[in-house]
Amino acid sequence: MSLRFWSKKLRPRVAPRLEWWHGIVVGVLAACLPGPALVLAIYMVPLALIYATDPLNEPYRVVCAAFFIIAAFASPAHTIWLKDADWDACLAAITNRHLLLLDWCAAGLAWIIMEISMMVWRLMRAQQYRLNRKALQKRAADLREEWGFAVPENDKTSSA
Repeated sequence: MSLRFWSKKLRPRVAPRLEWWHGIVVGVLAACLPGPALVLAIYMVPLALIYATDPLNEPYRVVCAAFFIIAAFASPAHTIWLKDADWDACLAAITNRHLLLLDWCAAGLAWIIMEISMMVWRLMRAQQYRLNRKALQKRAADLREEWGFAVPENDKTSSA
């Protein structure tokens, strides 16, 4: 894969594609279950922040963060479920510092995992390019020796 493929000029930032039915779903959710909809919106703020600040605009990075944030949202969602989506239970889930801290820590952990995985991927690709370059240089040297060609001047300085 060429380096041009990963150029930012060729990969413009794409806004999420919202359809008309998304508005209907959000409206019905807010009308029927206003408390849980508010809690869900508050707990998804870190995901929106990660999406807005992601420099690579890779969808799998947002999905990874969504997994961690939804895992952190499981406990408040269970509490709200047990209390029949009571407004007081929803406000308690929003104002609980520990649960909100857990949500933001989950987003931070997802961000760290995404950055570390990108660094490891880049290191692996760089090593692969180095090995391919060495193999090509060795093959070129073998072919020059086999066919009796002289070593070009620019290859003498780069191979040293």
